[in-house]
Amino acid sequence: MTHTEENAAQVRREAELPLQDHIRKLEEQLLQADVRRSRRMLEKLLADEFIEFATDGAAYDKAQVIDALQREGPYRRSLSAFHISVLADDVLLVTYRATRQSATSNETVHSLRSSTGLNATVSGGCRFTKAPASL
Repeated sequence: MTHTEENAAQVRREAELPLQDHIRKLEEQLLQADVRRSRRMLEKLLADEFIEFATDGAAYDKAQVIDALQREGPYRRSLSAFHISVLADDVLLVTYRATRQSATSNETVHSLRSSTGLNATVSGGCRFTKAPASL
């Protein structure tokens, strides 16, 4: 096993429980209505280079997403099928299924979401780049 393979194996072991729990909590925070309406919290949770890709193919930067979330309607959100893949020593891919249910009707929408980020950045400052399937 090469040094790079050994490092990757170590990162995989470290990503299993504590880091997985930490990142899941960050993703769950981003689904909470009070966090989504808080510019201060979103500034902390999203990396400056954050880009979101919507289902229509449009790309939105951090400021655009924060602005859009201030106008978002009332929804209940949850996630399931949460998984972390280690792509490189410090690069993680997070995937999960998100559920959004309208608080005013019975409409429910499911989407597959993904986030990519640097392991050191995530654990060091709660900032990561997120690229979900829908806004």
